[in-house]
Amino acid sequence: MLLTAARSVFSEKGFDGARVDEIASRAGVNKALINYHFGSKNKLFLAIIEEFGKAFLDRLKHSLAQEDCPLTQLRLFVRTIGQLTSEYPELPRIFLVEASTGARHMEAPPPHGPAAVMILAGILKRGEQQGVLRVLNPVFAYFHIISSVAFFHITAGLRAKLTEMSPFGGAMPFSSQNQSLDEFIKFLEDQVIAGFSSQEGEGAES
Repeated sequence: MLLTAARSVFSEKGFDGARVDEIASRAGVNKALINYHFGSKNKLFLAIIEEFGKAFLDRLKHSLAQEDCPLTQLRLFVRTIGQLTSEYPELPRIFLVEASTGARHMEAPPPHGPAAVMILAGILKRGEQQGVLRVLNPVFAYFHIISSVAFFHITAGLRAKLTEMSPFGGAMPFSSQNQSLDEFIKFLEDQVIAGFSSQEGEGAES
């Protein structure tokens, strides 16, 4: 409950605008309890990142079975990230704002990022060796995937407003019924598979 409240406040207000007493109020706890357990707002912020990072890596490792072909693993990699952000919808905004400030509130880069890149690098390398994926920079590939998912989340309000402003109502492509996260993740999976596949291996997913 406490970390959930903290995620909401940090997402809405940013690090500088977030106040510990507001987080405590939303969580229904005493401010002193936060200070006792975390010691500072910065350590509470880092605890949010750590909680997400652990869940992120645990989910990736459990979803990517070694026996799956690289194309299937790549699809699962995208899907796992998308599904996890539905459980932590505030994290994309928190990460993007923090990234835009040069990560000045982080003592070190979150370990889940480099670890996820290494997992993706392994998938890409196996796909390259099997001739189903072309040679790709795993860092660029990773940022392509996570930035697409993050942008979908942070533009939710904009899409809703465009729907309201549309003279065609639900017939417009901005319509909320055409914008579920599941639909977007399936779209992104297909886009990544098509864009990352080699000509020889295109359509070889099994």
